[in-house]
Amino acid sequence: AVSSESLQNEPLFPHDGPDSEYGLFNDGISPPAPGPSRIGQYKPNPLGVYDTVGNVAEMTFDPFKMTVGNRLHGAAGGFVRKGGSFRSHPDEIQPGRRLERALFYRNGPATSNDMGFRLALSAVAAPGGTRFKELADEWEAIGQTPQSELDANSNPMEKLNALIESAGDDSEKKALESLRADFRDFSLAVTREKMAAVRAHCKSIIHAIYGIRSNSRRKQAAQVYAREISDEIKQINSQMASASPSEKAQLRQYITQMKVVEDQNKEDVKNFDMAIRNQFGYYQILINDAIEFDPQMLKEQMAFVNNDIKGDDFYNKDLRFCYEWADAHLKNAAKGLSRNNKLDDIVGRELPK
Repeated sequence: AVSSESLQNEPLFPHDGPDSEYGLFNDGISPPAPGPSRIGQYKPNPLGVYDTVGNVAEMTFDPFKMTVGNRLHGAAGGFVRKGGSFRSHPDEIQPGRRLERALFYRNGPATSNDMGFRLALSAVAAPGGTRFKELADEWEAIGQTPQSELDANSNPMEKLNALIESAGDDSEKKALESLRADFRDFSLAVTREKMAAVRAHCKSIIHAIYGIRSNSRRKQAAQVYAREISDEIKQINSQMASASPSEKAQLRQYITQMKVVEDQNKEDVKNFDMAIRNQFGYYQILINDAIEFDPQMLKEQMAFVNNDIKGDDFYNKDLRFCYEWADAHLKNAAKGLSRNNKLDDIVGRELPK
């Protein structure tokens, strides 16, 4: 319902109208609400779920835990509340904002009149048709070494399966089965890391084109401005003959100022041109590196990235244009064709050659 690109770039989920139509919170303008409102009084999020922001903060099934990356570390034994409440300010009502609380304090359990919880029913979602078998086969294949890389006799998973079959007693068999599960989990983690790396590489390719196009627009604008200034200087020079001595002095001073601006724009054109060619060189490296990836994984991750740029705004529309060029160049490069794409080819006819 919502692309990961939108989740990263928008404070709340994509919506029409002001935030106040989607939840009750303290906007700092209207008088603060004395308490929460009845549920369903505001618009739902893109999934059709009501009251995910504001009103009452939600106690979630997400305990304190050590975390990685740029998230703050928590302390074991507590819980997390999200979504903000009727007391929260606008920057505190993001659904993903974590406020960690202890379950108990010295005077008893943690309570608050601006905190609630959401009942959620979970269920196993088994796909229909052949998809279930495809997923099962894919799961079984995790950890298997591709035949194109190693001989079947060297496949560590097959060797492990053989050891399990020939195990002397149940304890040995259970230990080997536990090792196989660990091995599979490790292989799955490696696969996920590869997928994340390929996806990030695909985004870099698309944004490299975006950077080239952006600097090309700036270069084009600087060229146009420089021409306009040059034309204006010519026009002023043509007026010199009929101007009085005092007017000529003023016109000469103005021309001097205009030439400074003209020279600056010409310098900008050179700098933008250098930036474009440097970015193009980087883009070529990205394309040539990408064709070394597994073709199927590259195709899947390009499709994933494409799904993230479905918005109708100018930025996403421009990224889709960049995606089309990147996809075409990747396919040609994989066939061994046109690896050294021309700069005007990569960005299309919209840009100056």
